Amino acid sequence: MLEISARFSGRQHFDMRPMDVCTISIPIPYASGTVNVYFAEKPVPALIDLPPNEAHYCEQLKNALRRQGYSLSRDIERVIVTHPHFDHCGLAGWIVEECGAEIWAFTGSTRYLENFPEESKEDFAYYSSLLEKAGVPGRGSEYLEGFLETLLRLGSKARVSRYLKEGDEIAFGSTLFRAVHVPGHTPWCFMMYDAKKQIAFTGDFLIRDISSNAVLQRPAIAGGGYKSLKSYISSLKKVRDLGVRTAFPGHGARIPDVSVRTGEILSSIQDRRGLILSILARRRVCTPYEIMIDLFPDLSDWQILLGISEVIGHLELLEEENMVHREEGISLVFSRVP
Repeated sequence: MLEISARFSGRQHFDMRPMDVCTISIPIPYASGTVNVYFAEKPVPALIDLPPNEAHYCEQLKNALRRQGYSLSRDIERVIVTHPHFDHCGLAGWIVEECGAEIWAFTGSTRYLENFPEESKEDFAYYSSLLEKAGVPGRGSEYLEGFLETLLRLGSKARVSRYLKEGDEIAFGSTLFRAVHVPGHTPWCFMMYDAKKQIAFTGDFLIRDISSNAVLQRPAIAGGGYKSLKSYISSLKKVRDLGVRTAFPGHGARIPDVSVRTGEILSSIQDRRGLILSILARRRVCTPYEIMIDLFPDLSDWQILLGISEVIGHLELLEEENMVHREEGISLVFSRVP
């Protein structure tokens, strides 16, 4: 879930030429270290994901494609967006306007792409209120203002040409992939999976050295019954049971054994559940923020939202199992059921 200490350093590259796919790994100043953009010449010049909307990221992508004999502004005809976060679709608006490329994205995520920045501002208001209700000191907006400024600067608005859904076929390179819905990190994450080769492009759903954050979502867009951590666990089990062998993620190096990686993450989720239960047993009654401080004492600014998301995700599951009791007033308060 939340692995604050994990870092990448330097430029990562791994060869996927047997699939006619080139990996372009672009450094970014976040915990993941790099963002991966995948390029294939066939059936049309296409990319999986895009870096943030800033000139130097655009130049790095242009230079990498130029080395492959292609122009970003003239040749790219299609971009497949794994999920609507600015470090995976920031340049979408530019590439649509510059060369008329089609954007393909999973149904539901298109709301963020086509209604930027309004939806992001709605999220900011929701998350600010959520932090206050979770018991953080002061105003919730104080923790998120810097991140909102970054998001508004590095994201973009783009028209979506194709709305993908579970089971849709996507030709990329020499392989015909199938769209597999894997909600959790966002409600609209999907991966491209080929059963014959047992390979998948996993976006942020599955990463080798850090675990994706199952971020809480605004009920108005995700639906009132959506639970981030519950969905993430279900998606991990779904992918484990599919028999995917190798994953090519949205950040960092390839994952050579997906069954091992999904097992590691599921085990860490179980361990954290135990820690939260022990905190509740010791404190008896506490807010999500108080639990978060015990688990992640060094978080600051917008990272506190990630910590709160994880804690509330666990509390929602424990509540379903009648292991904790929720009291809602000015703040959310939880206690362990005897």
